[in-house]
Amino acid sequence: MEIKASSKYDWETIKKFNRFHVLSRARFFNVLILLMEIYMIFVFAFAAISQTFTTGLLPSFCLFLLWNAFIVFVYFGLPKIRYNKNKVIKNSENHFVFTENDVTETSGNGLHTGTSAVKYDALWRVYETKGYIYLYINSNQSYIVDKSTVTGGSVEDLRMLLIAKIGAKKYKIKCKV
Repeated sequence: MEIKASSKYDWETIKKFNRFHVLSRARFFNVLILLMEIYMIFVFAFAAISQTFTTGLLPSFCLFLLWNAFIVFVYFGLPKIRYNKNKVIKNSENHFVFTENDVTETSGNGLHTGTSAVKYDALWRVYETKGYIYLYINSNQSYIVDKSTVTGGSVEDLRMLLIAKIGAKKYKIKCKV
């Protein structure tokens, strides 16, 4: 059985991947950010009510603003910079063939074309989101599979094939299926 899928590494796809990769995988970091934001809001609200804001909290408020600017940059600016700098994958089309033995990926964008085969044992982790399946080779290298392009079977068939080949512990669903 062969299941085929593809993806186009356009801006929307890369933006969703970067936001997933940076923000949704680091649960501890996200909880820490949220707790820090809530704490700082309460501190500044109390200071504004008691009118002690200018006496001691101005440096903390500046750090709070810098921290929020950094979070906005990581969420909005960094993905765009990374996408524009990477000319190899920019607007490339990738076609995947999932077989019993491996995943064959063919990619090309005019500047770069190539084919590679990845054994299922080489997959470090697989994440499934609402629109995509991310096949991680290691913590920094991955393939993006658009679930809406799956042919030769359903998304459920692809999910079952991947779980059978890599194990349920390595397959993480990050959306309601």
